[in-house]
Amino acid sequence: MKKCFASLIMLCLFILGNGTGLAAAPAAGSENQLQLVVDGNVPELNSPVFICNGRTMISLTSLRAIFECDAFAQPGEIRIINRDTFITMFPDRTDYLVNSEIRQSDTAPLVSENGEIYVPLRLVAEEINYELCYDPYAAKLILQSPAYSQTHPLPSVTPPPPPPPPVEFKPAGNWGAISGVIPVFSDSEEVMAGYFTRLLNSPPGRTTNIVLSCARINGKVLQPGEVFSFNQTVGPRTADTGYQTAAIFSGKKVVEGVGGGICQTASTLYNLALEARLQIIERHPHSLKVLYAAPERDATVSWGTADLRFANSWDSPVKILCKVEGDLVLTALVRQDPASQN
Repeated sequence: MKKCFASLIMLCLFILGNGTGLAAAPAAGSENQLQLVVDGNVPELNSPVFICNGRTMISLTSLRAIFECDAFAQPGEIRIINRDTFITMFPDRTDYLVNSEIRQSDTAPLVSENGEIYVPLRLVAEEINYELCYDPYAAKLILQSPAYSQTHPLPSVTPPPPPPPPVEFKPAGNWGAISGVIPVFSDSEEVMAGYFTRLLNSPPGRTTNIVLSCARINGKVLQPGEVFSFNQTVGPRTADTGYQTAAIFSGKKVVEGVGGGICQTASTLYNLALEARLQIIERHPHSLKVLYAAPERDATVSWGTADLRFANSWDSPVKILCKVEGDLVLTALVRQDPASQN
C-alpha cells in the first residue's frame, strides 16, 4: 500500500513538475491497437500498444515487462534504465538524453485518461539495440533482442496479394443458365440457380414494363413448400401502376396492350424454376413463337386468366432475385438461412 501511494505521489509530482505537463493520449481503440511479438512470443500486457500520429506508443508498465528495464517517472522527467543505457525524456518535449548525449525525436511522451504514461516504443527499442519489424498489413510489431536476432532473422514483410479483379458477367447468346456469383446482384452471394434472357431491340415502353415486373419480384422469399404466383406477386398491369402500351399476343395476332413484354419476365423466371428443380404447378405457352426463349421454354401470363406458379421444393427458404441490367433480364435463386427469417 505504501509503495502504491508513493507511486501515485511520484506521478502527480511528475505531471506538475513541468508547466506544460504531458500531452493527452487518444483513446486506444481497436482501430489503432497493435499486436506485439517479442522474441517470438506475444506478451500479456496490462495496457495496449497503439499508434498515435504514426508512432507506436507503449506504457512504462509494459516497457518494464518487455525489456526487463527500470522505467519510472519523477518530477519533470522520465527515466528508462537498461544495463548501461540511461534514457531520459521530458514532459511535452521531443528532445531526450541517452546517457549524457542530447538526441531528437518527433514524438513527446503522452499520458492516458487513467494516468498511464506512454513513450515511443521504437525510440526505446533502438537505443537498447533491439531489432524491429513493423507489419502494417497484420497490424503487428515484431521486437527481437540482440541475442535472439542472431539466430532468428527478422521476417520480410510483403504486402498481401492484390484482390482478384472484379467478376465480369458477360453471358453469350440470347438466353441461358448462369451460376456462381452475379455481381449485379451481390459480390458474395452464391446462387443455387440462375437464368437470363436478352432484350432484343425492346422498345422503351416494353422495357419499362419488364423493369416494373422484375422490381415486384426481386427479393421475394419462399418458405419450403410455399407456392409462388406471378400474378399475385406482380399485381395488375395497368396504366395507373406505371405500365405502358407495348406489343402482346392475342391468339395468332400481335396487338397493342398495356403491360406488353412482361411475359419475358415470366419466361425467364420459368426457366429459373426449371434450372432450380422447383415444382412447376402452372405454366402456359405462348400462341406464337418468341425469340427470347428456347422452344417450349416460354411462359405467358395474363391477369385473371393465365398465371405462372411454382413451389419451393427445397428444405430451406429461398430468395428470388430478378432485375434488368443493360439488355439482360436476370433471375437467380439464393438459399436463405432460416435463422435470418426470424
